Amino acid sequence: MPRSITLAAATAIVLSLHLAAARLHAAEQSTNLLLTDVAGTVHRPMEEKGVQAIALVFITPDCPIANFYQPTLRELGAKFVTSGVPIYLIHSDPDVTAEDAERHIAKFKIELPVILDHDQSIARRVGATVTPEAFIVDLNGKTLYQGRIDNFYEALGRKRRAATEHDFHDALAAVADGKPVATPLTKALGCKIPFTTNSQRSPVSK
Repeated sequence: MPRSITLAAATAIVLSLHLAAARLHAAEQSTNLLLTDVAGTVHRPMEEKGVQAIALVFITPDCPIANFYQPTLRELGAKFVTSGVPIYLIHSDPDVTAEDAERHIAKFKIELPVILDHDQSIARRVGATVTPEAFIVDLNGKTLYQGRIDNFYEALGRKRRAATEHDFHDALAAVADGKPVATPLTKALGCKIPFTTNSQRSPVSK
């Protein structure tokens, strides 16, 4: 066999092994997801029995659109609490302290777990850019849904009389039932997440 062909085959094998290792590392990252809440409790949702995916909703205390949806998120949390798709609220603004988050919890009667993402690793990992923005991620790190909670906001500063499409609810229901999400990507409208200058968003697989 010509030496050039042998070298090409060996190179292909090495590249294949590197790709396999990268995929394994990504899967390990997704299953080892650690979420620290405002009380300092560490959650390992990917390791909990019965969990088939997790939902992340990015919020901030001073975003009126994110605050508008708190009652909706509370209702969704109550409805899907035993569905195998737990919902977590994520603060990725590094200036939001635990005390700020606690006051926000009290003001809006938040019952869902509230996670501090001061290093913005969670936001970078899924590719979040605004608040509120919702994600559903499966146990392999694949994004099953990304986008708005519903279509109440037609555009920034412009609202409908009532929402006619409840995208996040429908996505949660589909995942809970083991079905594909009909509309896996929608456009979220809200307040920009203030990424630090050294932040580079690296979304998980779509």
